Amino acid sequence: MRVLVTGATGFVGRNLIESLTAAGDEIHAVVRRADHRLGCPVTLVDDSLDAAACGKAARDSGAEIVVNLLAAGVYPTDRDTERLVAANALFPARLARAAADAGVKAFVHLGSSAEYAPGPEGERLSETAPVETERLYGATKAAGSILARSVGEAGSLPTAVLRAFNMFGAGEKPHRLFPAVAGRLARGETVDLSAGTQVRDFLSVEDACAAIRRMAAALLAGDARPGIYNLASGVPLTVAAFVSQLAEILAADPALLRFGVLPMRPDEIPTVVGATERLDAAIGPAIRTDLRTALAAAIGRLNLERTHHVDA
Repeated sequence: MRVLVTGATGFVGRNLIESLTAAGDEIHAVVRRADHRLGCPVTLVDDSLDAAACGKAARDSGAEIVVNLLAAGVYPTDRDTERLVAANALFPARLARAAADAGVKAFVHLGSSAEYAPGPEGERLSETAPVETERLYGATKAAGSILARSVGEAGSLPTAVLRAFNMFGAGEKPHRLFPAVAGRLARGETVDLSAGTQVRDFLSVEDACAAIRRMAAALLAGDARPGIYNLASGVPLTVAAFVSQLAEILAADPALLRFGVLPMRPDEIPTVVGATERLDAAIGPAIRTDLRTALAAAIGRLNLERTHHVDA
């Protein structure tokens, strides 16, 4: 496949390019700086939200499919309204239109589980569940997914939205659960945590990227219907169980995990787990690696990245 990737320098982007490269695909990325080491040809743009420039890059590179990973609000403190509306709500639709005009054959947009409004405790979220209308990040992401689908439909561009749940792996932002806990445990430091009773849906970024590629290929071949899909494991797991497995793999003293020291956030949602039947039917289950194996591999890559950083 010939794939154009936006948002290529982020956590998912770098992993996706690695996955696509390993599969023998031709990748082209749109970036703002030339110093990113992505291992693929790039088009430099002054503004990453310039959909017309991205469309031109798609045409010039002969892209068959565009994968949009660009988003704002990754950090919880990043809640600039104008930025989130522009990047999350408006850009996906503008990019879908530009991609259609450029002759691209399919479009994949990475959404988020944050697009769903809190559901009944203990129930999996299906793609037809109500979307978020109050929290800024989730609401703008939901708007972007809906608009991208609509614009794709209007432009006869097969479009799939993959709403990602709790992806983890090397390359995550340092504040995220996996790198923050793994780093402290590896150094023998205590980790202050909430009670850890929140139930989440964890999926390795490698499995997620493999599923993104399968969806892209299925759209191109006409084997998957355009629509919204949960990119999830479908396996409920408490945060406490997740970090306890980390400690076990690292052979860290479980007493370093100080559960209950931190309070639950006031807006904490008890259960966020995706129903996966729609994705399973389209391209097969996203989860291909058991959690322990995926965590061990992610820890190995995390340590390798740190070694390379020190050597540099």
